[in-house]
Amino acid sequence: EAEALSCYVETRLEGTVARFEAQVGATRIGKAITLDGAAVTVRYRVDGGAGGRLATTLDLAMPSCDGVAGRYIVGGSIPGGFGQPLDLASASEVVLDDRHMQGSVVLRLDPPARVAARPYRTVSQSEEGFERVMQSVTLDVEWNVAGEAASFAVQLAIRADAG
Repeated sequence: EAEALSCYVETRLEGTVARFEAQVGATRIGKAITLDGAAVTVRYRVDGGAGGRLATTLDLAMPSCDGVAGRYIVGGSIPGGFGQPLDLASASEVVLDDRHMQGSVVLRLDPPARVAARPYRTVSQSEEGFERVMQSVTLDVEWNVAGEAASFAVQLAIRADAG
């Protein structure tokens, strides 16, 4: 059964690393966020668990939204654009390539994880009536927790086009 964590408590702040901890029953979940140049890495540590899953959601506002200039790149192929759903059973890297920003956001997962990406759309009213507007790409990342302890990492890196 899923349980949302809203009870992270900051335990330490050192330079560009912030550490947090949450307790869910007998399970302790640690989270460390590190900034390094154009990358942010989030490391999770699960202790005292009895298996299960650890999931997190990322919302990324990409300039292209659901236009033709925004696409996913996985393993060198293009499975679709930001306006389309993407379901990967196991991925170690997903590239969100956006021609409007002249670069990419690279999502690296260690170990590989299940990734489900969907467009996040809202409805607004304009002079022409109601319009569906894509606001961001929502990425759900999920790992299986085998045993009592496990470690996971997510890295988001900005990569500019060479030129």
